[in-house]
Amino acid sequence: VIKSLGKISELSVINPFTAYVFKESANPLIEARNRLHQVDYFVNGSVGIEGMMIRIDIGLFNREEMEIWSKSYQNDLTRLPELSGHIVADIAKFLRIKLSPTDCQRITELKPIDPEIYQLWNNGLIRLYHGTDKSFMEAYTYFNEAVDRSPADARTWTTLAEGLATIGHSENPPDGVWREGKAAALNALQLDSMNAEAWATLAHIKTYFEWDYIGAKQGYDRANELNPSLAMNHHHYSMHLFLHDQLDKAIEEQISAQELDPFQPEQAGWLAVLFAEKGEFEKAIKELDTTNELVGESLIIDRRRGDVYQKMGRYDSAIY
Repeated sequence: VIKSLGKISELSVINPFTAYVFKESANPLIEARNRLHQVDYFVNGSVGIEGMMIRIDIGLFNREEMEIWSKSYQNDLTRLPELSGHIVADIAKFLRIKLSPTDCQRITELKPIDPEIYQLWNNGLIRLYHGTDKSFMEAYTYFNEAVDRSPADARTWTTLAEGLATIGHSENPPDGVWREGKAAALNALQLDSMNAEAWATLAHIKTYFEWDYIGAKQGYDRANELNPSLAMNHHHYSMHLFLHDQLDKAIEEQISAQELDPFQPEQAGWLAVLFAEKGEFEKAIKELDTTNELVGESLIIDRRRGDVYQKMGRYDSAIY
């Protein structure tokens, strides 16, 4: 649902990482409203699975926690992507957002999914986020199994490509990981040229591995066009622009990333570094302080604070 909502250009949709912060909350709406001041609407609901049938009860709430729209959905579990697309189309209709025929098609006409493939993705993602050499290899195994079992599905290739790009940034990346990631992203795009995540991953690889900056820019722009709510695409595009001495544009992209993913310390940390590069040190420190209030103590924020103090010439503070 989050991914499909993100495809609507009139909406700015918070990243799943931020949404998951409230998963175990006793009062998610109240907590989200209190911590996400820029959000106008919240989607909340419940999911029930019985055999191969899935039921979703979902509601749209305003900032006063008033339910302004609700609906129940039920379908075969294999048709979950299509079901989520119809939920998004109904939300857009309620909000009086007119979707073009192309947007409707992209959101609602999604291929069925094998629940076992979906489980392989989830198993891989869980291990990917553990961040160890062992967990990376386990994630790689799960993603490859998904591709082997469903090679004609662009989503399996995209997940593999995203996983390989993440592993490529690890301390001990396997030989050929970037090349394999690029091949997976290209396979995904060959199967689905409207896949925003595949375009974003291809641009990511072109920036950090191939140094193909023209090709990378095309990929970032295409991903933003197809899904303007991909926080990590804005983040890596910001780094790309910084490498090309386009500081103001880099800040603009990173502000988008930080707004879409406010609980990810690296978003605010990189934005602070960019502000410091521009000499706007008060803005830099404010971003770091705000994120500390949101997420608590963070090694990433501490590291970036040191970068900012070093840029200011406050070396004792930077070391501390």
